[in-house]
Amino acid sequence: MPIHRQNKPFLPNSLHIQQLNIRFQPGTVFSNNDLLIFYKQLDGNISRSTLNWRIHSLIEKSVIKRQGRGIYGMGETHEYVPEIDMNLRKMSAGLQKDFPYAKICLWNTKILNQWMLHQPTHFTTLVEVEKDALESVFTYLQERHKDVFLNPDKETLVRYVGVKSVPIIVLPLISEAPVQIVKNITTITLEKLVVDIFSEPAIFVAQQGRELVFIYNNIFSKYTVNKNKMLRYADRRKKKKALLNHLITKTDFSHLYTKGADP
Repeated sequence: MPIHRQNKPFLPNSLHIQQLNIRFQPGTVFSNNDLLIFYKQLDGNISRSTLNWRIHSLIEKSVIKRQGRGIYGMGETHEYVPEIDMNLRKMSAGLQKDFPYAKICLWNTKILNQWMLHQPTHFTTLVEVEKDALESVFTYLQERHKDVFLNPDKETLVRYVGVKSVPIIVLPLISEAPVQIVKNITTITLEKLVVDIFSEPAIFVAQQGRELVFIYNNIFSKYTVNKNKMLRYADRRKKKKALLNHLITKTDFSHLYTKGADP
């Protein structure tokens, strides 16, 4: 008569959380393979499915957090959701009505103040639009708002945009840009923000130099940033290598990008 063995039940203590906290200190990053080696040292040979289940449980218990594809850090995930003020809501409602099929990302630079040492008093609304609808959206906004600029060059930014109190800049939306939907409005993510303020120094002139480092250190210390998503977007903007070099050499979080980062 065949004997049917029951699957061994999953036990919480098999996660070895105490040893995990000792092995991987806060601020370090580690991979699937690092976790596999860690558990093999404690439990002998374990399967990939067992490892995946343990990783899933550790994330659910907020012991570890995802920081990219197959990359983790210790601690709870802290997602960033930008504030959507009434002006953006009104602008979005009008754009969605007239351009229901266009992908449009809206945000305002005043959200950057929470991470800055020096506080700007003038802010810019960014309206990023798929290229097919770029001119139409620009015309629509021009008819309803003052000081609307279409993909301005550096000279225009310095001479005209920078002196306005509430300018609106319309830009082409990079394909596959990492965005999120908040209150039915497509807006920015931290992964996109980190890349954009580095890639467009003429637009984000108040956020450069030491201020940029200050912003990055605040963001990476308070929130979970998906490294792979951020670097894929930086690659699409042809800024991946330069951004990586800046994060490694300038910020307090070089360890996030010297292990497991795409070259």
